[in-house]
Amino acid sequence: MNEKSPFIINDPVIPPIFAGRDKEIGIINDTLFGEGESIALFGNDAIGKSSIVKSIHSYLLTNRQKKVLPIAINAFDFKEAVERNFLGMATHQICAAIWTKLMNRRYSELIEDSLLNVRGESLKKAEEKAIKRIFRIVTSNKLSGVGKFNKEFGGKFYVEGKISQVNELTNERKPLAPFEFLHLLDELNDIIRSYKYDSLLVVCDEMNHLPFETNTEFIRSYFDIFSSRQIQFLIVVVNPNDSRKKDANLLLDSFNTFLEIGHFKDIDSVQQLVFNALSLDDERMNFDVEAIKTLFELTNGHPWWIQKICDSAYKEAITQRRDIVNSQLIEERSILFKNEIEIYKSRMDLGQHFRKFHLR
Repeated sequence: MNEKSPFIINDPVIPPIFAGRDKEIGIINDTLFGEGESIALFGNDAIGKSSIVKSIHSYLLTNRQKKVLPIAINAFDFKEAVERNFLGMATHQICAAIWTKLMNRRYSELIEDSLLNVRGESLKKAEEKAIKRIFRIVTSNKLSGVGKFNKEFGGKFYVEGKISQVNELTNERKPLAPFEFLHLLDELNDIIRSYKYDSLLVVCDEMNHLPFETNTEFIRSYFDIFSSRQIQFLIVVVNPNDSRKKDANLLLDSFNTFLEIGHFKDIDSVQQLVFNALSLDDERMNFDVEAIKTLFELTNGHPWWIQKICDSAYKEAITQRRDIVNSQLIEERSILFKNEIEIYKSRMDLGQHFRKFHLR
């Protein structure tokens, strides 16, 4: 008997389990693909922001009808680039995506020639030459050189001496400026259009884990980029701080569209999430209608606690050799998370934001 639960607690939920966000997905689609603008998402912790972002990215990777080339920037690269050279790193990732996904070339070929400073004269296509040239411009490298000069002199009887001189040369490119990035985008957009793509979408899912001040400074620094229609960004930003409404508004106003992600608004969304998860289950477990209603009422529609309670109830049902989860079992297992849910609900009642550290 398989006791592994199909419910996901600590990772983003993507298709085929992803559910309950039709309205939000519609707004994001209209903004990105209809109006060609960037969008910022914000909301309480564990509410499903990452699930939305990763589901859209996953969809675009497998569906070329949108004619959008998605580029996801991972957590490690993003956090390091925010402090150093975000636009250079973003351009680096765009070049890599075009090279591997559109040109079907190996990434090792791209970095090898750049490290060896090969000009790529053997490349037949102009687009390939352009990608290598732009990639070399933004690749973070540091050129160092050391020169040493020695001269010895002396006399047979009374003088002996030695002169030594060392000169060091260091050359490192400055971070890419916004105007430089926009110029490079002109070339990159021409390249993707030759492969029948219309636009680039950069997905950043980590800004909400950085301090509020970092979010504000970062967005202000690249205002021209996020308001440009040469490229679209789908970014998750930190939840605006209630005590700093002015800064919070400036943060969000940097984007043409911003969207708050909230809890599920109806029982149907909970039903869809549970059904999608159970569709991957070999045990053929079912949750009855009253169990779904109880889930919605106990959690205020928050997907994180829905998944937590479902996971616990599922495992208990397997242990008891039951094939149906009812409302009584849901209520029993929800006791494990009662204190957490009460903290969340109390902050919502006070109009305050919720972060996971409030549970400590």
